[in-house]
Amino acid sequence: MASAPTATPIAPIPSEIITSDNQSPLVSLVTWVTMTIAILAAITKIATKWAIKRQEELDDAYMAAALLATIAVDVAISEAANFGLGKHTTTDGVDIENLQKSLYVGELFYVVSICLSKMPILQFLISLARRERRLRSVQVVMAANITIMVIGIFCVAFQCSLPKPWEVLIATQCIDRPAFWDFYGAMDILIDLAIVFLPIYLLHDLQMQRTKKISAMAAFSVRLITVPLVILRLVFLSLYTTSDQTFSLANTVIVTSAHANVSIIAACIPFFRPVMDAMQSGVMNPDVRMLNGNTIRSGGGMDGTKGKAYGLQHLDSSGRDMYGYSAKSSCVAGPKRNSTLKGAITSVGGGKGDTQGRDSSESRQKMIIRAETTIQVLEEHRDSF
Repeated sequence: MASAPTATPIAPIPSEIITSDNQSPLVSLVTWVTMTIAILAAITKIATKWAIKRQEELDDAYMAAALLATIAVDVAISEAANFGLGKHTTTDGVDIENLQKSLYVGELFYVVSICLSKMPILQFLISLARRERRLRSVQVVMAANITIMVIGIFCVAFQCSLPKPWEVLIATQCIDRPAFWDFYGAMDILIDLAIVFLPIYLLHDLQMQRTKKISAMAAFSVRLITVPLVILRLVFLSLYTTSDQTFSLANTVIVTSAHANVSIIAACIPFFRPVMDAMQSGVMNPDVRMLNGNTIRSGGGMDGTKGKAYGLQHLDSSGRDMYGYSAKSSCVAGPKRNSTLKGAITSVGGGKGDTQGRDSSESRQKMIIRAETTIQVLEEHRDSF
């Protein structure tokens, strides 16, 4: 009787593990985990803005571009890990040439990613800057951010002599890389601090609920979590040793990937739904709107509800304000100082209503008075802020 054939055992697929002498798996792990979180955050940000405003804007384009640049950084770093980053230089299988090319591409897109991740917030702050001096403050920070990106791209692109500028590990004619990255890191921190300060400067004197104001400022302050990553990256760069280049660069590259991805996440948080709802009811439709030096205040109605004020100069032909939200009513402020306008805000219920102005008791009954509002327009001199 023939015996049944025995199954040949399948050899386990060899896989690398994280050891004290092999940091390559750790590089890949941190890169892909943080990249996944950054992608989810960016998708949430864009979807939230679309759900609220039903249109894409410039800050969404900046976010999409920043996300693509960050993905390029992560892919380049992952490839560098495959070529031996995180292993000792003497280890078999380390491909110095391709590893250098991967790091070169990763550094280029890192500079672009860090700059573009700041642009969505700066673009949004421009819409909050209702006075000329405040607008200029945001524009100065935005110009500084773009300038640093251009300088960074140029320095990284030509960091070593042509025709192989990527040979940072073996070339003898290169720029002073530690000095350059110290300069770039310091400027990056300063711009991040400016981005955290700007919302405080723009929102501090708006008369909105304190909790909403604090939550809005706190959402922008999340950007501070990138500062320790920049400092840690510079510390690891200072510990770089040329005797074991592929291994000593591992920690620097891990923090580089984490910084690029966390920068995307921090840029998305101010656009998440709870924060946007607070901004919509506070900054976007506040009880006190400061528009072009004028303060428009809305008072309470007969039923205890508060009316809403909309600056006429900020309404387009479709009846929407600068943020894309429709206005129930608009007021035309006369040139007289301390003039008072009183009127009733009405809306039509149960149908189209009497749009032709027909004077019939039946059509008038269809008009429901939602709120009676007293709007006081105070013309103020433009101050220095």
